[in-house]
Amino acid sequence: MMLEVAADTPQLAAVVAEGAGARTMGEEVDDVAGFEKVGTALSYGARDLANSILQNRLPPDNLLGLVPKIAPRPIFLIHARADDAGQRAPDYFRAAKEPKQIWEAEGGHTEGFAREPKEYERRVTAFFDSALLP
Repeated sequence: MMLEVAADTPQLAAVVAEGAGARTMGEEVDDVAGFEKVGTALSYGARDLANSILQNRLPPDNLLGLVPKIAPRPIFLIHARADDAGQRAPDYFRAAKEPKQIWEAEGGHTEGFAREPKEYERRVTAFFDSALLP
């Protein structure tokens, strides 16, 4: 959500996002290969269709297209390697424009702070210090 908001909100001076994953059928299908694409497309497609009908809203735009719009504001992506749900942070990092950082934290999806609190604090504080202080 933070990445989507940051793409359209220039008042945000810098962005940290942990565990940014796929949110729509289109993004989910990008994460799988072979026959698994069919099952993923059917299940997430049904979910997106139900949300569109029942909540009267379309799925959000693909983050791969939104992340580049955050620049020139700094972005810091935190993820947990293969343990991260959706495993999209490396893709978002490649799509992002400079300045950008990425960190592979220990643990599973959004558990970086719980597993490495001092390192998490050090990295996030250093990022914001660099991005926001003259």
